[in-house]
Amino acid sequence: MVGDTTNLLESTIAELQRRIEQLELENDALMTLCNEGQETIDDLVEQNAMLVDELGARDLERDAPAEEYLSGTFVGTPNRKHFHRPDCKWIRGMFVVQFSSHEAAVRAGRKPCKTCRA
Repeated sequence: MVGDTTNLLESTIAELQRRIEQLELENDALMTLCNEGQETIDDLVEQNAMLVDELGARDLERDAPAEEYLSGTFVGTPNRKHFHRPDCKWIRGMFVVQFSSHEAAVRAGRKPCKTCRA
């Protein structure tokens, strides 16, 4: 009877060792996949950062006001917080106050109209 128990324990131990080896192989395979996935994620994050930088630079170039664009007369209404170019659709036909420059309108606490890009 002791021999049967010993054989059963040895058999169980051998099966457990095989299962441990199998699990270690599966774990190694999963770790490889995780590392490859992390590398892919890192690559995508880097690509995204480069695109964001590129798009941001384009927006800055597009939105950067040229000196001539800021010169001239700007107008606004007495009671509103924005200022406009004289030909802006949001100011036509209204009583207006004039500003001698873009800077003067900003100093007066006004914000540029996004439609006419004052």
